[in-house]
Amino acid sequence: MLWELTDYSSPQSYEALNEFFSSTITNTEIDCKNETFRLSAVHFYEGNMQTGKIIRSSQFPANDKNYEMFQPVIPNSQIEYSMEIACNKIKYLIKDKVLYPLNK
Repeated sequence: MLWELTDYSSPQSYEALNEFFSSTITNTEIDCKNETFRLSAVHFYEGNMQTGKIIRSSQFPANDKNYEMFQPVIPNSQIEYSMEIACNKIKYLIKDKVLYPLNK
């Protein structure tokens, strides 16, 4: 399981709710051996860095037939980068709460 916080420099539109969010946190299951992933949960926050009210929160249980399938990792995507970190394929340094890849 991998939790990731995404913080946006400007508010993003969530058109279905006619609201805006400034950060999200996602929970992703990653299968390192098969290089596949599946989204388990996503939460949209009004404020930056996971602050303010939650605009929307969705969970996708493994036994839900609509979401249980793992998908291939998309090359050169954020999920590929996340998988490389989670599966220890790249080394990194954390300095001042920022992640710096050392061999990418």
